[in-house]
Amino acid sequence: MQTIGRAKHRNVNIQWMRSLAALAVAIYHISHYIAFEFDDRRFADIFDGKFGLLGVATFFAISGALMADLLHRTPPTLFLAHRLVRIYPLFILVFVIVAFIRTGELDADVRAMSLALVGTRVVFELNIEWTLVLEVFFYVILFLLAVATGARFVVPFAIAWLAAIGVASIIDPAQMGSTLSPTLLQAFFLPGNAAFAGGLLIPTILRQGRVQPIWAVIALGLGAVTMSVDLAYGRIVGSLAAVILVAMVYGVSTEEPKCGSFGWAAERLGDYSYALYLIHVPVTHLVLANLQATPAVLWAACVGAALAVSVPLGMLDIRLYRRLRKHVDGANARRLAAVIWLYVAAYIAVGVIFIFKQ
Repeated sequence: MQTIGRAKHRNVNIQWMRSLAALAVAIYHISHYIAFEFDDRRFADIFDGKFGLLGVATFFAISGALMADLLHRTPPTLFLAHRLVRIYPLFILVFVIVAFIRTGELDADVRAMSLALVGTRVVFELNIEWTLVLEVFFYVILFLLAVATGARFVVPFAIAWLAAIGVASIIDPAQMGSTLSPTLLQAFFLPGNAAFAGGLLIPTILRQGRVQPIWAVIALGLGAVTMSVDLAYGRIVGSLAAVILVAMVYGVSTEEPKCGSFGWAAERLGDYSYALYLIHVPVTHLVLANLQATPAVLWAACVGAALAVSVPLGMLDIRLYRRLRKHVDGANARRLAAVIWLYVAAYIAVGVIFIFKQ
């Protein structure tokens, strides 16, 4: 059976970007919770919502670029199966543990754990699930596109998607900017998806040699604009900035490890970025509930604790994914296809049902 395993080349620079994106989101959330608990905005004023927005957009742009590559060399069924075993196992594990710690019971919200498009009728435990909901939606859309066209129309699809997002944001910027728990009807048009759609274009842009050094200046300018516009347009502009930065980094492929302990740590943090992304909010709540200190000390303690917990959790994540992926690659092709199509049918059915339950 054909497998895709790892990417042909391990781009260390992308690992660095993953680590920075995860840190950006974690630091934004920690700063926000410190400000909320102690009315101390020293950190929140520096690491505000747009800072976290850029971190999420970077994750999405990286995902778009990687998925565009994978689609052209992976059968659709195997593509989606790999994505699902990458996203769900660690997420469900962390979700259930956090729900148990909060309630004392094994009573987690199954709708939230499904990462389906159920709109607002859901209880998120980790406060980052909305991004995983969009990630899974992205994977399902690409799977259906690959089944229908053999991934030949990824670029036209991405351009049409960006256009649809732009039009929706002009028509209803408030709704598009604030919706974090979309229905099936809303999901396609959310501004946060602009980074996914733009990321799909990155391999084509690089093959055509269109990336120029001046793009770095443009990306920095767009990043600055992101900080001064409302949320809907901020997500779009921030997505464009992230796509440009990822394109520049993605095009400089290197398997050479960065020199020094800092480079090694940054690369490892890229490996553990998903674990850090999942765990940083629950860890922050635990630190704030059990440690008495000044806001500055608590801020540092939350960052340090989140990083510390992400290391063993990230190691577990990598080992678990490799084992599950090996099982997927060795599965009977027909049975695997049946399971994947059953998942997609259930995903769409749930999305349709919850359109009418808002």
